[in-house]
Amino acid sequence: MLHQPSDADKESGDATPDYPESAAEALGVRLPDGAARGAPAADRRAETLEGFFDWLGPARSAALYFVCSDMWKPYLKVVAERAQQAVHVLGRFHIMSHFSKAIDEVRAAEVRKLAAAGKAPVLKHSRWLLLKRPEHLTDAQEDRLADLVRRNLRTVRAYLLKEDFQRLWGNVSPYWAGRFEASTLARAMGPCYTPHDSSVDLVPLLRGI
Repeated sequence: MLHQPSDADKESGDATPDYPESAAEALGVRLPDGAARGAPAADRRAETLEGFFDWLGPARSAALYFVCSDMWKPYLKVVAERAQQAVHVLGRFHIMSHFSKAIDEVRAAEVRKLAAAGKAPVLKHSRWLLLKRPEHLTDAQEDRLADLVRRNLRTVRAYLLKEDFQRLWGNVSPYWAGRFEASTLARAMGPCYTPHDSSVDLVPLLRGI
């Protein structure tokens, strides 16, 4: 598992590296046999992760079944190159945080656009309505959100796409999960979508829907 450090990791002694220091400084790694562990620091470079796989060796790298990490692009690139047989698991929290960031950017841009056009500030004070999970909204926030989603705004379309994407987590079949992801990409990209294009970065598409 590749992750960022927690204070608990450091205090519990899990920060003790058993593999090269340069890798130990940047990675938090847990192998099933406990052979390697380390605590990450500020150095999050592709070269550091490459150093870890050099230490792990081709045989053990090829024996990995799963790798879990956040969505830091060097992690995605290096794991794809050095452990391509492994299923790379991306955390739900990290995926949805990218959606939230994109929606916040869309909302801020549309607020400025509405103001420049002299239109009513319908998105004013709407940030947390759009970022909170629906089940965590107060009654007043639910009413405000219900009114907001009736409007034909880019921010609303991005929000609805993000909330619909939550259905992905209920898929137990890799096939149907893949179909659902492809459907989401197609809705976001329209005619620009090419099936099975693994280079597509879904979240920036919210800025253009």
